Amino acid sequence: MNALGSIISNLMQKSTPVMNPADGKPVQQRTILLSWKSPQRLFTPLDKRRYMYVLACVVALCVVLLLLGQYWFMAAILAVMFFMYVMGTIPPVDVDHIVTNIGIETAGAVYVWEYLIDYWFSRREGQLILNVDTSLSFPGRIIMLVSDKDFSRVNEVFKGKLLYKDLRKQGRLSVIIDGAWVDMFGAADGKKG
Repeated sequence: MNALGSIISNLMQKSTPVMNPADGKPVQQRTILLSWKSPQRLFTPLDKRRYMYVLACVVALCVVLLLLGQYWFMAAILAVMFFMYVMGTIPPVDVDHIVTNIGIETAGAVYVWEYLIDYWFSRREGQLILNVDTSLSFPGRIIMLVSDKDFSRVNEVFKGKLLYKDLRKQGRLSVIIDGAWVDMFGAADGKKG
């Protein structure tokens, strides 16, 4: 039995890669480089006064659309109002973001490094956002919230894997939708941008 133990010990010490039986290629072991937890999306609580003003305008518009017989357009506007109400009243759930040597695991999905193009940070409503562009048709971009305390760790891991996207000439619409680009070429703390 002692000889069997030494044989097993010798086999375990040798660094022979585990082979995938399907294609014969070595299987890469998953190593966690970084993980953090954050809300799934930005959350801005509903400002009831502003929402009531918009709702009054929408009701007036719906009355006009009702008189014009534009029922589908009216239904679409009401659906958008309902969506705004839900997004402003229901807080997001927290999700785990895990960066491994194989790729990114976020919200139950895995994205391999080969399909990721570049990354960049933006700041919207005071929240730091990590944007990772992909070569996939869906999603074209992975968006993850990052706390200010995790910023430098996240940047160090991504800096070794992807290029930082230069958006110095970011347009106004992009600033409204994506947030203001964080200049990593001139800033070291992530608060500039």
